[in-house]
Amino acid sequence: IVLETSSNAPNDYPRSCEAWVSANAVNWTKVATVTGNNQKTTLSFSNQTARYVMVKQNGAASNWWSVAELNIYR
Repeated sequence: IVLETSSNAPNDYPRSCEAWVSANAVNWTKVATVTGNNQKTTLSFSNQTARYVMVKQNGAASNWWSVAELNIYR
């Protein structure tokens, strides 16, 4: 999963986030944790069979964080 934020906001990135997957949106499995440090954050994990993907922000900063683009590669 590649998360990209706006190039106009250099401090807009996840300080820490996780990727979770699920087949039914009830039972979730955490597949990746990453500490972001720039506007393009990559969460890498092995191939998964899932229907749903959740990205959870865990870190804290004095500013907000947004996702301008989310890419999931097979």
